[in-house]
Amino acid sequence: GLSPDTGRHAFEDQAEDIAALVEPGTHLVGTSLGGVVALLVAARVPDRLASLVLNEPAAFGIALDDPAVQSFVARFQPLADAIATGASESEISAAYNAGMLHPPATEAPDPQTLRDRRAAMAEPAAWDAVVPLAPIADLAIPKLVLHGGWRQSVRAPVGLAFRATAARVAAGIGARLLEIPEADHYPFDLPRIQALLREFWLAA
Repeated sequence: GLSPDTGRHAFEDQAEDIAALVEPGTHLVGTSLGGVVALLVAARVPDRLASLVLNEPAAFGIALDDPAVQSFVARFQPLADAIATGASESEISAAYNAGMLHPPATEAPDPQTLRDRRAAMAEPAAWDAVVPLAPIADLAIPKLVLHGGWRQSVRAPVGLAFRATAARVAAGIGARLLEIPEADHYPFDLPRIQALLREFWLAA
């Protein structure tokens, strides 16, 4: 998050930038919005990939018929409105926290967090991304899609949207779907997941 802003925020722009770095034999991993970009990269340079791992890809556009995804998108409409109308950073942060079901912030975010949010706000809505699944389904490489259990989280409704989308992506690309019961949105600090991924990459 410390690289300079390129002014290129569309998902296709990000996919183009990353695809240029992908060498033959690459194990590609994408999480959340990065999962959307990883899918676009996989469709662009399929012959260079050795495996694909997606953690809770935010490709909500392929699951807009799911009630949990519909609820998620509706909660974020105030955020989109705030950005479109040039609201203050505090108003935008409040709308983001409400959409993600975070508790209201009690102190101002640090400069890096503000920078990250400004960058995220410049991106298109995740549910507007057009993700081609069929070309990725044809890839004869190991594919794995992860999602958290969110079972102890007050933000479980957020998890339901990610869960539904992960299942739809896994089915669409012919990937193994794996739930991580003890995780929410980020499982990579769990030793068993680190071991699982090492085995997955070695097998690939």
